[in-house]
Amino acid sequence: MNSKIQAATIVSVLYLVISIVYFLNVVENIIKLEPLQVQLVDLRNTMFRQYKTEIISTHLDTVEDIFSKAEPCIDAISSSFMVIDVLAVANFLFIIEHAIHIIFLNKIRRKYQFPDILHFTDLVLAVASIYLLNYSHT
Repeated sequence: MNSKIQAATIVSVLYLVISIVYFLNVVENIIKLEPLQVQLVDLRNTMFRQYKTEIISTHLDTVEDIFSKAEPCIDAISSSFMVIDVLAVANFLFIIEHAIHIIFLNKIRRKYQFPDILHFTDLVLAVASIYLLNYSHT
């Protein structure tokens, strides 16, 4: 039983460290995008006040340049969230594994030790995974 607890602890710590690294990557890229967002808001406000097509055309070219600068950061953010989503789904599978154990051990009339520290850690991982999935998709 101790080896199961140690394995669950190692998996939980790895999940936490990898999630923190990828969330820091997201925060770093969002900080890089902030000045570009300010420029876009300023351009939007000036374009709404202008009625000449030449001025609007030059502003649209500037907007395209800003988006081309922002594209690597946006790609890094989406790929980081994709990795976090995969990890969250993988951690959610631990609680599904316990449900499958309960069902099959009941069918063969064997006792399943419930609740245990392993169930608690897997439940915490499942709740954290649901929270992360909800956060990354909103």
